[in-house]
Amino acid sequence: NCRSPDELLEAEEDEILILDVVKGVKEPIVIKDISQIKTNKMVSLHDFDLGFFLNLMKEMGINKKIKIIGVPAKGDVKEIAKKAEGLI
Repeated sequence: NCRSPDELLEAEEDEILILDVVKGVKEPIVIKDISQIKTNKMVSLHDFDLGFFLNLMKEMGINKKIKIIGVPAKGDVKEIAKKAEGLI
């Protein structure tokens, strides 16, 4: 459970598993390469998103193995959860 991006920096684990909603997917997917994540333009601090923060960590030399399970924003919750569980 992560409430803030700072918790990613402070995590003692070498491997981090992130579950996040991904627009435009119909099935849960695994994202292992953070360069696949689209980052938005920064206008204010409210624009910090997961992609920006993970790319920032990479540039800072914080090397953690990151696995992101992207789930669709819409659909049958139980079915999505079952499929996502199979990707862990």
